[in-house]
Amino acid sequence: MEKFEQITSSKRISSLDVLRGLALLGILFVNMRDFSGPLLYMGKMVVSLDPLNNFVEKALTLFVQASFYPLFAFLFGAGTIIFYERAKEKEIAFGPLYLRRLLGLGFFGMIHAFFIWHGDILITYAVTGLFMFFFLKSSPLALLGWSIGLFLVPNLIFNALLFLTMLIDPSSLSVFANEEEISQAIASYQQGSYWEVANQRIHDWLYVNNLFSAPFLILSILPMFLFGAYAFRSGWFDKEGMKKIHTKWVLIITGGLAVLLKGIPYITVQNALTEQLQLSVGGPVLTVFYVAGFLVLYRNGKVQKALRFFAAVGKASLSNYLLQSIICTMLFYSYGIGLYNQISTIVGMALTLIIFAGQILISNLWFSKFKSGPAEWLWRKFIYLR
Repeated sequence: MEKFEQITSSKRISSLDVLRGLALLGILFVNMRDFSGPLLYMGKMVVSLDPLNNFVEKALTLFVQASFYPLFAFLFGAGTIIFYERAKEKEIAFGPLYLRRLLGLGFFGMIHAFFIWHGDILITYAVTGLFMFFFLKSSPLALLGWSIGLFLVPNLIFNALLFLTMLIDPSSLSVFANEEEISQAIASYQQGSYWEVANQRIHDWLYVNNLFSAPFLILSILPMFLFGAYAFRSGWFDKEGMKKIHTKWVLIITGGLAVLLKGIPYITVQNALTEQLQLSVGGPVLTVFYVAGFLVLYRNGKVQKALRFFAAVGKASLSNYLLQSIICTMLFYSYGIGLYNQISTIVGMALTLIIFAGQILISNLWFSKFKSGPAEWLWRKFIYLR
């Protein structure tokens, strides 16, 4: 067991750590609007009366929204295959270790969702991670096929139903804000007691995570898990790996599709169908473009040097993900500073950069003294029972 633990920490792939760090920056950009206001109930197409704020909101929707959570899922899938391959190398039973890995992740998720912030992804990752048992021995081609199939088929069916609905009654696909829920969220988070905030947090979590939504959540994450597994097993993260997959065509195809899908609400009409195409389809396509582009650029030594500070954030990705939620809820909720629904998008983006700069500094200082992040240390203790 000791040998295996040493291998998992000593043979890290720097590009994966940097990507995790960049993913956390993108996730904080996206989450900041949810931390600071009732975005959950406002409809995804938020329009500000201020032209500059409106420009920033559109830029976030086009370049960040729905592309960095898929990146995190991609990295989780790649990490699962790394975990499996290294267990196999050391002839250690993978199943018990992996189950404890998922249980530990789920435990962190429950603390996060019910005591810190409703927008947790860890519980869903832990549940979806169980399906990876069926794909651990799959070939790269099989992983790619399952990834594309599980991504395309549900989206084709769902978007076809939305299209038929639009033909029957176009007004039914209009995106409206839920004024009652917005008022309740503002009252709770801005002025409520700790327990009123806690009740609102659970209410918000159940609004997204319920028996009806569970299959959709799993099907939105599992394809990216599998694509990450495919990418690692295909050698994307090897020094020469990206040359094997015709990088130019990956960038051209995904870049072109991303421009079309991400821009569709602005070049046609804004409704539930175009929003679904923009976020659920366009978002993950843009993720693949980002990954391929990053891996091409990361071949360059100067780029590696410029991005090396992100690696420390990525090495402690679980700790930093939780820390972002702790900092932001203390900034915005009534039991902290209480800035909920009181800042503009631009101020939120400035706060994002300040918080993340602090995380870069803290993470690099931390790893000058310790080998793993605090949450990662606890997680590893649970996985290995020592």
